[in-house]
Amino acid sequence: MGCAQLVRPIVLLPCLLLATAGCGPTFYSAKGTIASSGGQLDPWSATPIACSRDEFDGDSSKLITMTFRPPVSNDPDRNLHRDTAPDFPIQLHIAKNGPGLMGVLDTRKLMEGLPLDSSNCKTLTLNRKERSASMGDFHPTLDGELVLDCTVKQSHITGDVTFKKCGM
Repeated sequence: MGCAQLVRPIVLLPCLLLATAGCGPTFYSAKGTIASSGGQLDPWSATPIACSRDEFDGDSSKLITMTFRPPVSNDPDRNLHRDTAPDFPIQLHIAKNGPGLMGVLDTRKLMEGLPLDSSNCKTLTLNRKERSASMGDFHPTLDGELVLDCTVKQSHITGDVTFKKCGM
């Protein structure tokens, strides 16, 4: 048996132990949906599939960005044409705005982003709690809940999403 065959198990064993001990990287999860009805947006409802957080440096106004998975159509032609393709959320950005919050919702049809703030939202709250960094995460992640009830461009946008381990 050569030296390479002896070294390989020795190198792989610590990696296997770390992965099975829960010391590897943690993963984002979310429950709940953001939904649209009426107005210029097509009706949709989606759960965020990814989340990134602020720079945790205290200076950033950005708090979180949630990303959504586009719906899959069986008609490839429909996916290529913006005017016939269904609308869906792409990203929702939430940031500090003085003592309150503001948001921007990017959708497929309205690429300019829909502004969300106290002028068009009855509710726009983000409760978040920073977790301490764990081995494999390198940066603290956030747990929290986002609740919104807004009307913009005659569309009613609502949501209640709880999330865990929103990271960089």
